[in-house]
Amino acid sequence: MSLSFHALYSDGRKYGAFLEGGQSFLRTTDGGKMPVPWRVGEGAFVQFGFDYEPPTGLRACDWTENARRFAAHVALFTPPQRPATEPPISQSEPDLRVHLEERLPGESRLGQLQRSVGINEMRARANRQREFQEQRQASQPTARQLAAAAEVRRLNNSYARQMRPRGGGGGFGDGFIG
Repeated sequence: MSLSFHALYSDGRKYGAFLEGGQSFLRTTDGGKMPVPWRVGEGAFVQFGFDYEPPTGLRACDWTENARRFAAHVALFTPPQRPATEPPISQSEPDLRVHLEERLPGESRLGQLQRSVGINEMRARANRQREFQEQRQASQPTARQLAAAAEVRRLNNSYARQMRPRGGGGGFGDGFIG
């Protein structure tokens, strides 16, 4: 059986929670505890909950009783206080709207839109190519890796040489004309 209580935040993340002396706390990575904050990163507190995986062979009525007890235990958790003034959540998602360039003299609105989309596409393509080149450079093998690969190749070739049959082949001798 596995059971864990958690605090759910609006960005979809779950943080381990527990009760101690009637107070709600979050588990920290170093094994300590901290009071449950209203905001963690980009997410605001939503609710407390639990994850329960019953042991195999548990009857459905027993599972339901356990879930009811765990839900009653979750009700004992105290949610954090919402601050009077909340700082705005930063926009982490990119703006996907098309930003129109200045219209050239005598240019139609359709031409302006097409030119703006083309410019945006060229910028996006250049960004993708730059990211690809950066990843490609980051994945280049080091001199040590190249030396290790050469050593493995040398060993494989020597093993293959040992396995080849000796002699001129076929047992026909020199001068055989087929």
